[in-house]
Amino acid sequence: GSRGGILSYLDAMVEEMDYWKTRDECRIDMPGDDQSIHNYLYYTGGLKDAVAIPHRTGPLHVVGVEASDIYNKNATAEAKEAGIDDLWEFEGFYVKDGDWRNWLPERYGLTEPGTGLVTNLD
Repeated sequence: GSRGGILSYLDAMVEEMDYWKTRDECRIDMPGDDQSIHNYLYYTGGLKDAVAIPHRTGPLHVVGVEASDIYNKNATAEAKEAGIDDLWEFEGFYVKDGDWRNWLPERYGLTEPGTGLVTNLD
C-alpha cells in the first residue's frame, strides 16, 4: 500500500489494540492475537480503503496457518522420534547450522530455496 495507507492501518491497529488490552473479554494469551484484531477491523470496515487479494498473490504473505500445519505435522513426528514430548523444546526444527532460510521443506513449494522468502502461487 501507499505510505498513507500503511500509516492509516497502523493507527487503526494501535487504537484497537489499546482498547482491546483494557478489556478481559477481548484478550487471549496466545501468539498471533494481533491477527484477530486485524480480522475484526477488516470485517467491520475499520480499515479504510482495504482491498482483499487472493492468498499468496500479492507483495506480502501471511503463512501462519499453512506453515504452522506443516511444521506441527513434521515436527511432531520428528520430535517423537527424538524422544521429545514438548515441541517448544524442539528449537531449530528446520534451522540447520544456523541457516534459517530453509525454515520449511522445499517439497511444499512455499518458500524460495536459498532465501526463505515466501513464493507467489505462480
